[in-house]
Amino acid sequence: MLNILFLFILFYFVCRCVLLNILTFMLVTVDQDLKSKLTVISEVDLWQNYICEMRRPDTWPDNMLLMCAAWFIGRDIIVISQDRDGHPISAKYHPKRTVNPGPELFLGHIKNTHYQSLVPIRTVLHNVTCSRCRRNAKSLRMHLSRNPICRSSYDIEHLQALAETLKIYERRQKNREQSRHHSKRRRETREQDRRERQETVRRKQIQFYNDHKEEIRRKRIKYYRENREVILQKRLQYYKNHQDEILQKRAVHYHKCREQILQKKAKKTTKRKSNRRMTDVARDNKKRLPETSQV
Repeated sequence: MLNILFLFILFYFVCRCVLLNILTFMLVTVDQDLKSKLTVISEVDLWQNYICEMRRPDTWPDNMLLMCAAWFIGRDIIVISQDRDGHPISAKYHPKRTVNPGPELFLGHIKNTHYQSLVPIRTVLHNVTCSRCRRNAKSLRMHLSRNPICRSSYDIEHLQALAETLKIYERRQKNREQSRHHSKRRRETREQDRRERQETVRRKQIQFYNDHKEEIRRKRIKYYRENREVILQKRLQYYKNHQDEILQKRAVHYHKCREQILQKKAKKTTKRKSNRRMTDVARDNKKRLPETSQV
């Protein structure tokens, strides 16, 4: 009992020393810009008062202290919590100054209660050092099964529960990845089937048009002749309703395809002049022909 009490007192003083070092770091090292922005922190008006408030033993740490702790340690601190609906959320505190190589630190936040240090289950069961014989083991459970002396230093039932939890998590992760892969394959298959159907329909439409080209043309001409007034009236009404949009699209198309439009106009003008010249030559030749006398 005395040993446990002594360990608890020692742990308390170590935590207090670390906290005081972090607060000293905040007081000396933190940027002036950050100090000017944080004029109101935890219901305290001034930065000096905030440091003094955090030094008190009955004051709980807040987000600002966590951020400065990440800067002081030089490692990323990830806080895992829950939202109002019970879904897990996380916040990452990244050090701005020096980066100390090493794994990320995890903290669990119980709302309005306290922070709790977290350790990934895999780091407890795999690639660890035995606390009894100080040997490195790829699998702690395998090492304990071969060394009965080291087994007395661990809670085997707790390790078994952790292993079952890790197995369930890995199974869920694997099922989630397989489900994501199958969903992606199904989407790709549906997209490919849709494209093939569209291509088949397009080919059938082209084939049908080529087989019934004359019939379709005659039906269009007949329909236009029968409903010419209605068609022209609808076109005029549509143009009046969408005149600005049509003019804007024409302007955009002209600026985009200006060279092609000018080339087409030049070809049409050349062809028109050539036809006119040929017509004038034929008319002149007809006038120059001698008049034949009727017999």
